[in-house]
Amino acid sequence: MCIRDRHLYTLTVSSLDGATIYIDENPLLTNPAIKGASLNPSTDIYIGGRCDLNIGRYYGNPSIDDGLIDDVRLYNRVLSAVEVALLAGGGS
Repeated sequence: MCIRDRHLYTLTVSSLDGATIYIDENPLLTNPAIKGASLNPSTDIYIGGRCDLNIGRYYGNPSIDDGLIDDVRLYNRVLSAVEVALLAGGGS
């Protein structure tokens, strides 16, 4: 079994500051133009897979040794950079 590095990917969206993507506690990209609700789907949400449900395209498919998703969280508020860093360090 191959053990790979683990990372935390976080997206925050603020009506004031816009959207920020973090990898672990490090901000990777910020776009102040994307504001408001980041998640307002009119259909289903697929986490770790494509909407066509093709099993060969799922993330974490053991037959192709992709990465695995072991935790998904949705918050009803924007996390601060300090809170993202705490999560990346294993805090809850």
